[in-house]
Amino acid sequence: MDDAWHVVAVDEAVVAVATFPTLAEVVAHLRSLEAAAPATRVTVFRGERVAVSRPPFRFLLPSDGPPVPLFDPPVAAEPDDDATFGGKGDDYAAATAALVLSHSPPATATAADADDEEDGELV
Repeated sequence: MDDAWHVVAVDEAVVAVATFPTLAEVVAHLRSLEAAAPATRVTVFRGERVAVSRPPFRFLLPSDGPPVPLFDPPVAAEPDDDATFGGKGDDYAAATAALVLSHSPPATATAADADDEEDGELV
């Protein structure tokens, strides 16, 4: 298999072919095309055609390795000192129950309940 990466880029007026020896270089090139205008149709080869995923978060999808992001992943601006994932014990359960109850429709009596009444109280 050819180890070099080849990119064919076609825009409104130009067909450009570029070859890159490393994955990092082809990723940098594809990122620059994503930011450029006009729109450019790109085909990537590395011995065989290499798929590219759909936007908005495009990945290069080599058949012999994991997906490679063609975007900068977000970086956390501030550390989370609590870093709690999921429920938070009784506090979380109580808050969830209160939220559910506050958004529940009021209970109503049914005809079956009326049959069960004894001295004005539901049994």
